[in-house]
Amino acid sequence: MVSNGFADNIFYNLSLTSESGLIPASLLCHIWPKITTLSIKECNFLPLQDVYALGDQEKKSWLILDYFISVKLLNADALRNVNVLVIRVPCCEGLPEEMNVNVVVSAITDFGFKIAAKEPNRDNKNEYWVCVRDVNNAFVTLAEECRQAETDLIKVKDECQILKNKTKALEAKVLELEKVETHLKSLIDT
Repeated sequence: MVSNGFADNIFYNLSLTSESGLIPASLLCHIWPKITTLSIKECNFLPLQDVYALGDQEKKSWLILDYFISVKLLNADALRNVNVLVIRVPCCEGLPEEMNVNVVVSAITDFGFKIAAKEPNRDNKNEYWVCVRDVNNAFVTLAEECRQAETDLIKVKDECQILKNKTKALEAKVLELEKVETHLKSLIDT
């Protein structure tokens, strides 16, 4: 079971069995007003990054999250090798911010995906989204990162030049001090 960031090691057995999982009934009552918690039990979660550690890191893959999405679940490391992301998203008011449609869209975009298709669920309170890696956006992002790297490199070169100049000035002072020391030793010896 992959952690969603809502709770610590708790699985909720709900009156609507298809929604049993990591999200408590109190967060789902906006969609299903009569949903209740039948029982809870502790379980061990597997972080999403660990799921990828089990597979071939070089292969690009699909990730299907057939449960309400939490932006806490998504992160750059976990999505690094994903080209297609399929998620079920709640489409009603009153949900926690991390389940809000606009927050989910923003997070998906930030992670380099675009929504290719939306399909309403049979209850019309959820949608399945197919999101694909946004190659054009990736190129724009990469170009921006390259420009920033070039700017950073220029700054580092400038700082290196400043340090070289300071080093030369210090070397010159050391030479002067050595001359003074030699002169003082000669005066002391005489």
